[in-house]
Amino acid sequence: MSKATLKKALSSMTKEEIIESICELYDSRKEAKEYLEYWINPNPDEALVKYKETVDKMFFSSSGKNRSQPAANDLKRLVKYFSSLVFDSEKTSDLLLHIAERQYIWLTRRTSGYLQAEPAVRRAYDQAKAYVEGAALENLYGLRLERLSEAIDEFYRNPPEPRRAWWRRRRY
Repeated sequence: MSKATLKKALSSMTKEEIIESICELYDSRKEAKEYLEYWINPNPDEALVKYKETVDKMFFSSSGKNRSQPAANDLKRLVKYFSSLVFDSEKTSDLLLHIAERQYIWLTRRTSGYLQAEPAVRRAYDQAKAYVEGAALENLYGLRLERLSEAIDEFYRNPPEPRRAWWRRRRY
């Protein structure tokens, strides 16, 4: 459906019918509910904190232990929803950097499989860097990007020895 068709349909409805339709939309779709709540009371800082907490929950349990690696599509979807809700490239850059930093922390807490996780860590960093450079925010986020890049490079220069679970160790 096009915008023109939507406008035509809405113009033929009464005010009460439009209100009822929006309330139905609010009840039926999580994304619509989130958008309407933000539209009524826009607070980009609060939205950023909420999305950062969601990212943290995707990577770590409430006790701080690693979860399995989140799917790249889930992270992309999260960034897409955030950027369509909050039209602020600084906030979106901050969220992308947060994702890359959490990906790195998640990696350093692993007991093995460092090499298999490297592409995902580097991809998260590259996406954040590309967005920051595209939005010309290097002066604001350049130091964070540089530190994260150095940390990732150092980790892969000297990766820790894979740790084995205690019940799998050989005892002589």
